[in-house]
Amino acid sequence: MIWFDREAKRLKERNLPLEWVDDMKTPSGRIHVGSLRGVIVHDLIYKALRQAGINTKTSYVFNNMDPMDGMPSYLDKNKWQKYMGMPLYKIPSPEPGFKSFADYFAQEFIQVFNSINCHPQIIWSSELHKAGKMNEVIRLILNKADIVRDIFKRVVKKERPSDWHPYNPICEKCGKIGTTYVNKWDGKYVYYRCRPDLVEWAKGCGHEGKVEPINENGKLVWKLDWPVHWKVIGITVESSGKDHMSKGGSYDMGVHFCKEILNYEAPDSLGGYEWFTIGGKKMSSSKGIGASAKEVSSILPPDIFRFFMVRTPIKTHLDFNPFGDTIPNLFDDYDRCLNAYFLKLEKKVPRIEHSWKNTKMRNPEPSAAKRSGSLGKQGEVILDFARIIELSEVKPLPIKRLYIPRFRTIANLLKNKTDLTAFFKNQKGSELTNDEKTILEERIKYAKIFLDKYAENQFQNSMSAQEGNIKNQSLSINEKQKKYLVKLADQLSQLNSFNPDEIQKILFDSIKLSEVKPKEAFKTFYSALTGKPYGPKASDLILKMGIDPTIQKLKSFITLTGKTVEEQKYKNIFQLLNNKELLSIDEEINKKIPSLFAGIAVIRGVNNQTNNLQVNQLLDEFIDSQANLSTEDINSYPEIQSYRKILKFMGIDYHSRRPAPEALLRRLAQKKDLYKINTVADIFNIVAMKYKMSGGVYDYETIKNPMTVRFAKQGEQIQLFGDKEPTAYVTSEIAWFDQIGGFINFGYRDAQRTAVTKKTRDVLITLEGVFAVNREIVEKALKTTIDNITKYCGGKLEVAGIVETGKTPTKLATKVAKPTANDSEPKPKSLITSYNTVHIPRLSRPDIFTIDPKMAQKYPSINIGIALIKGVIIKKNHPDLRKEIDEFLKSQAGLNNEIISSYPEIQSYRKIYKEMGLDWHSKRPSPEALLRRIALKKGLYNINTCVDAYNLIVMKYHVSSGAFDLDKIKFPTVLRFPEEGEKILLLGDDEPTEYKPIDLAYFDQNGGYNIYFNYRDAQRTAVTEQTKNILLNIDGIYDITRNQVEKTLKESIEIITKYCGGKVELAGIVSTNNGIL
Repeated sequence: MIWFDREAKRLKERNLPLEWVDDMKTPSGRIHVGSLRGVIVHDLIYKALRQAGINTKTSYVFNNMDPMDGMPSYLDKNKWQKYMGMPLYKIPSPEPGFKSFADYFAQEFIQVFNSINCHPQIIWSSELHKAGKMNEVIRLILNKADIVRDIFKRVVKKERPSDWHPYNPICEKCGKIGTTYVNKWDGKYVYYRCRPDLVEWAKGCGHEGKVEPINENGKLVWKLDWPVHWKVIGITVESSGKDHMSKGGSYDMGVHFCKEILNYEAPDSLGGYEWFTIGGKKMSSSKGIGASAKEVSSILPPDIFRFFMVRTPIKTHLDFNPFGDTIPNLFDDYDRCLNAYFLKLEKKVPRIEHSWKNTKMRNPEPSAAKRSGSLGKQGEVILDFARIIELSEVKPLPIKRLYIPRFRTIANLLKNKTDLTAFFKNQKGSELTNDEKTILEERIKYAKIFLDKYAENQFQNSMSAQEGNIKNQSLSINEKQKKYLVKLADQLSQLNSFNPDEIQKILFDSIKLSEVKPKEAFKTFYSALTGKPYGPKASDLILKMGIDPTIQKLKSFITLTGKTVEEQKYKNIFQLLNNKELLSIDEEINKKIPSLFAGIAVIRGVNNQTNNLQVNQLLDEFIDSQANLSTEDINSYPEIQSYRKILKFMGIDYHSRRPAPEALLRRLAQKKDLYKINTVADIFNIVAMKYKMSGGVYDYETIKNPMTVRFAKQGEQIQLFGDKEPTAYVTSEIAWFDQIGGFINFGYRDAQRTAVTKKTRDVLITLEGVFAVNREIVEKALKTTIDNITKYCGGKLEVAGIVETGKTPTKLATKVAKPTANDSEPKPKSLITSYNTVHIPRLSRPDIFTIDPKMAQKYPSINIGIALIKGVIIKKNHPDLRKEIDEFLKSQAGLNNEIISSYPEIQSYRKIYKEMGLDWHSKRPSPEALLRRIALKKGLYNINTCVDAYNLIVMKYHVSSGAFDLDKIKFPTVLRFPEEGEKILLLGDDEPTEYKPIDLAYFDQNGGYNIYFNYRDAQRTAVTEQTKNILLNIDGIYDITRNQVEKTLKESIEIITKYCGGKVELAGIVSTNNGIL
């Protein structure tokens, strides 16, 4: 049974006299395709309820009394800015022929959802107000404003002022509704002021007045407006996106208002629905970002577009990326379901036990014989597929089976200018009927759109590309593997299911029938479909590719691989090393981890450089090749899973200590820059990312042989690169040691003493393989590293090989030269000068700054940057700084709130604000507040050269920062939770603000000097033109890593000293977990 039929069955048990299904939208601009998810969800529930015999209505509310609170990027700001804050239904239409701004954009959306067979009753919020239907409930809400304020305080921990009332009148002078603040209600009138400073996106006129809260004079604030619409209309079912369904979200608040004030049962939410995204990006409504519903609906025929949304369960994230194979696969899936519908028409569905009573589907009454017996799961699946087609109906469905020309074939034949009618006539074996010709003509139309805009080269030449992949691998399969693929293709061809569990069952059934080992089977499976011996979850891969394309690729692979595995076994590139004077793996590891491989090489006489244009190009090309990389992709890599597994074995949480290849790849997925260190290090990082391989490169002259891979001992420490203080090993931790000490954590970070620099002449390479990272992968990565280092840095390979647990190595043929190690460890650079290096060191100065243990316990991923800069000269402005800021603003021309919300740093600050009980909509984290001013086309305030300088870096890296007058600070300082009764006089306030016990704040010996993690600063420590010495704080938490904090601190120091002068006295990082790279 499909999800909407299950929901209808559940709702039917309520026995309500009327089920009213509703959806709502504010028409603030072109309505994006993401909003169609709600339209379809509610349409499916409405139709399923009606077909279940339930008295049902459906409506769509356009909340056209909402203010214009964002400037669509496709409108002329100079013309439309004056309307910001006005009700949408009172703003003129961008084009003639429409009643208003709201009507113009709403009608476009109505046209789209009508085209996919959704026809709800349209309700305009302004009409409800105009008719007086909201008056009584608005009066009730105002009379109970104290309860409303209490609900805000209890549910979302948001305290409203005692004079606040949840109503926005339309200003009688300027006509704005988004800028009015009601401070009094006397039972007949609300008294208000149109405030210039109430919101960022509109400026009130300052008028003060009073109006009766009736009819079109105003509206309730959003979180009350929604539940009041429920009550006034009589809505019983209304779902929403998951962002509204969270604890403390709009729906949760609505439930409280219904229960405690409105005396109304809140509508059934169906648990909320997942987002509909385009290429992974959530849709917004007012910025013109992504694709409008109208634009996306033009890519596909209406029935295929509706099918795409109907087939996806309500709790499943829906993403549409029109490029590549997505559209051909979608047509294939539609055709498969249509075939199930034809089977139902022809009464050829395998018999199942099924209740047909009260069903109003086409041909609802099967024969008595078919009702009496059961053939199980297959019949149920076919009926589910047929049901999906029935609910995807836009134009009348055929009443008998038709020949359906395959979209993928049409697209391929169009390239060759083939006579398509003649081709499909020949393929069918008879003339095409008029209905079949109509389908062909429609598919030709959309195939041309696909080929013109969305087809990629791999679609055009997918088979030849696959053949090339296989030939390049020289991969072959044995008889059992071939039998497995044949069985799998055969069983998939009989499958009529989108159910991943069913597909997974077929995968394992085929393994059993073929008597092949699971590991061998899956390696063959992935090689056939991806050209690599691994990939994402098998059932997910099949669903993503489509069942028919999967079958075709499996068959093609069987044909293309002729030789047996025994004929083409992998030949080892390197020998096993047998030289304990160079490297060994400790016996204890041999016992516990029987699948560990260590790759090692020594190259002497390299010429390392800071910058190599060819290597930079290689790095840039690799980054470009990973443009679509996501964290989900990274999570699916067997290599990454293997390194996580070994970390878990060592008792280390991989969330706080990401394996090196994962850390690098995550930076790419998050669209962050990679550090360019020097040629040798950059080459190794490319290899690490390409092969998802852990290891490192070191200055071999600093290594004292022999080396060993072993468990760390109690009390052993390593001074990690960039840190000032050593880090203690965990005794269960595997690490590399020489005779001086540890020089790398397994798969994580290197020692400072062995770092490769410009002066390095001899390079040691190490690689680590474990579990799925087998010898073959280690050897390929080692060879690539050697080849590229010797190509771009010169040098001569002295030794290379593999050390493996559980193996007896053969004697090494290559002579190992005696190492020339320095016995003494290089001295670390001074704290004062080290900020100019790649890593700013870890700071251990409790006389300057600490993180309170209670804070560290609650938030184990905090990274704080600290700097003291003395002797600055701060001025009001500087022309060159102004120029830098202007250039940055130009670079952000396309910035909008949707993009800002997608930044991981902004999400991290919102998360900590939520932890502190703050609503980030009203108290924006400082990077977000600055970026929103840019998105809203507002200017930036000019404070002074110091503040303006570090604000530029805040906007660039989205990392919160603060600068303070050092002479007003009394050390030591601490990041801690406030004590009861502590207060802070914030900059610009007349009265002090009392801290909450859960706030994050910085304190010196005189008290707090900021609030909410650099949200706002204290008056007493403000940086002015009289300031001579400054303290700089950088805030990192959750996904804001130590590297990001370092980079932000480094550039903040550079830009402040550039425009304000001064000398850096101290710079460092303090972390609750020694920092995450």
